[in-house]
Amino acid sequence: MKASRRVYSSKNTQQIHIVTLFCTIIAIVLVALILLRSTSAQAAPAEERYKYYTSIRVNAGDTLWQIAGEHMTEDYKDIHEYMNEICSINHISKDEIQTGQYLVIPYYSSDYIE
Repeated sequence: MKASRRVYSSKNTQQIHIVTLFCTIIAIVLVALILLRSTSAQAAPAEERYKYYTSIRVNAGDTLWQIAGEHMTEDYKDIHEYMNEICSINHISKDEIQTGQYLVIPYYSSDYIE
């Protein structure tokens, strides 16, 4: 009876090793797939963007908020950041614009202009 118990124990241990090996292989394959997918997503180079400046004329009834909304590109996190940059460039506060005034405003483009 001891011999049969050892055979059963040996078979049971062998099955546990096979299941463990199978689970390990599946885990390795899943990790490899996740790493390959994240690497391919990062591999695409971002489109190069260039910062430019242009001048616009303030029309009657224009507000800085309206001007920023019309000219802001997706390169800014929000309209407040863009408005602050316009104010900084033109040395004005947000409520200082006047009809007929020219403002220098920044924008980004993927087109390279020489």
